[in-house]
Amino acid sequence: MESSFIWLGNHAALDFMNTKLIRKGRLCDLLRSFEDVEAWLKEAGFLHRIEGLDELNDSEKDAVHGETLEVRSLLERALPHLTEGERIEPAWTEEINRLLRTRPGFIYLQPDGKSVRAEMHYPARNIAGLFLELATGLLTAPDPGKIKKCSNTKCILHFYDNSRNGSRRWCDVSQCGNRVKVNLHYHRKKAAKRD
Repeated sequence: MESSFIWLGNHAALDFMNTKLIRKGRLCDLLRSFEDVEAWLKEAGFLHRIEGLDELNDSEKDAVHGETLEVRSLLERALPHLTEGERIEPAWTEEINRLLRTRPGFIYLQPDGKSVRAEMHYPARNIAGLFLELATGLLTAPDPGKIKKCSNTKCILHFYDNSRNGSRRWCDVSQCGNRVKVNLHYHRKKAAKRD
């Protein structure tokens, strides 16, 4: 089964951000419902960290969906600062801290072969807490300067550049990179014909 989500951000928070994208020249939101959020969590491998999903009623699902989009919106506001190497506004971090206080999770010990690993789990009502955890992981990454926006001006996707020399420019070279190269080639040929 082909995924409707984009998995090229090299960081879960950026893959979450990339649920809003441009398709055929139009803004497209891949998280249109609670079920879409649930599908994203499953594909991203985080669904096991949410407890009590089957206990949510429809109004709670709507509230969780809205809170998830609020977290994505907050992250959208911070990304331009990160990609430009600018300081993030204190009011923004206060808003994130406020949400973190109201959407707590808990540490869950998970057997892992001969050892045990700890990971954060969240009650279904606090799914936004998991997305806040992903966002704080991105914001506190060792090198936030590696967070980049695709160089295609018609694309709004972001990625974490883990290339060896830090020169990645495109969200996906076979898509955006190729489109830009083809467009440049077309305009060069057109200009050459006029001369």
